[in-house]
Amino acid sequence: MEEIIMSNKTVIDLGSKVLSFDFGEFSLDYRTTDKKDAQIQDKAVELEDKVGAYQKDVVNMNDKEGRKALKPMVDEFFVVMFDEDAPQKIYEVAGENTWNYLNVFLQVSATIQKEWKKKLNDENFKKYLAE
Repeated sequence: MEEIIMSNKTVIDLGSKVLSFDFGEFSLDYRTTDKKDAQIQDKAVELEDKVGAYQKDVVNMNDKEGRKALKPMVDEFFVVMFDEDAPQKIYEVAGENTWNYLNVFLQVSATIQKEWKKKLNDENFKKYLAE
């Protein structure tokens, strides 16, 4: 007589692991990892603080050198987030204008923060933490 083995199979919903950003001429995907998330979160906070300080100070906002000082930091953010080629591609699509480039950073950063908050507020996540 054959033995019948029954098994239960559970499909795990891992959620979206990729955020896609459409820049018109090209798209870039961000694949989340704990390490990348931590690096990006730190860099985003640092950059947002500095951009905010520059925006409050009209002299620096119009100062070409002040704006250029922020660009390498945004470059680092995009390298960590996407890849080595991303900063140049994004800067070019932003019209090679530092303020437009910073605006792209702010939009990308806001999207990432929104996704993090959404994940933290996920009802399933909260339910399992409570158990």
